[in-house]
Amino acid sequence: LKDKREKKNLYERFGVREYIVVHLEEMFIERYSLKRNKFEEPTVLGTEDVLKLSSLDGIDIQLREIFESEPPKKAGEGHAKMKGKKYLTRRMKKGSPNS
Repeated sequence: LKDKREKKNLYERFGVREYIVVHLEEMFIERYSLKRNKFEEPTVLGTEDVLKLSSLDGIDIQLREIFESEPPKKAGEGHAKMKGKKYLTRRMKKGSPNS
């Protein structure tokens, strides 16, 4: 919370153009962009997205590489690996007990 309260306000006050909060456990990031001296609502990006840094032209980051996740192996099922652990992700089919 310190990053989203104190640091965000400090960065905004000093004109930092882009501010990124990484949520490793949840595997997503929030990117704040400064417009008219205020940070806009964040853009939320996940493992399948590419982070294009507006403050550093030409820097594109595949978030899959940051979170060490692999693309799905077959339709509807895949594995994501983070910090040496594997997580199974599966789409629920209509009519299944968990849908």
